[in-house]
Amino acid sequence: MTYDEFQKLLDTKKFPFVFQPEEILHFDAIKHRIIFKLLPYRSNEELLATIPHRFFHDLAVCYLILYSGAPQSGVHGTVLITEEILNRWFVSEEELFACASVNTPLLLPHQLYPMEDLLYKLAEKAGKMNLRFPDFPEDSSVPPLLVLTNRYGFLGATCLLYDGLLKKLSNQFQSSFYILPSSLHEVILIPNEHCHRLSELSRMVHDVNTNVLNPADILSDHAYFYHQKLDILT
Repeated sequence: MTYDEFQKLLDTKKFPFVFQPEEILHFDAIKHRIIFKLLPYRSNEELLATIPHRFFHDLAVCYLILYSGAPQSGVHGTVLITEEILNRWFVSEEELFACASVNTPLLLPHQLYPMEDLLYKLAEKAGKMNLRFPDFPEDSSVPPLLVLTNRYGFLGATCLLYDGLLKKLSNQFQSSFYILPSSLHEVILIPNEHCHRLSELSRMVHDVNTNVLNPADILSDHAYFYHQKLDILT
């Protein structure tokens, strides 16, 4: 939701969420709700010119205000933080990043589960799926395909920004791992640095983006690699 859309909703006086709308005008009242969102940079250059952001590889980190629906509704909504809102608050992008670094893991805690669960969801959504995934050693002690998202499956790719999480996962896997950016809402981890070539995995990501995903959900068109010993993402 944009700031203008949010303002129109306020004017109707029919705000259906557990949230005091006037809080948006006051940074101290809203700072505990500020979270990250990852966007593809190249396809959002026009939008990024109007919002505070920073770069993360070929992606952009922007900021949202998270609000929730009625208790147990499972509904989450967001307001995109624009330069207009930032100017009203008299705060910097660095302050937004600091707030989001604390809030996002708390409000949207990470979750890891087998790839099969995501495939079933995608297949059901698309009606059919004819994707070929690479083979993995049968004696591997670590599940080869894992989905990283958050508890709600909402903007789960932002887990890549959680402080120390990739290092923690690599220690759990006892290896480096590949990251396939399957959508804005989740990424796929392949924990075995010797299994594949990055180009093959990037081709897989491209195929999924082209044949399955809604264009609005596409995060990136290539795979990434997290190096355990160096603690870097490339």
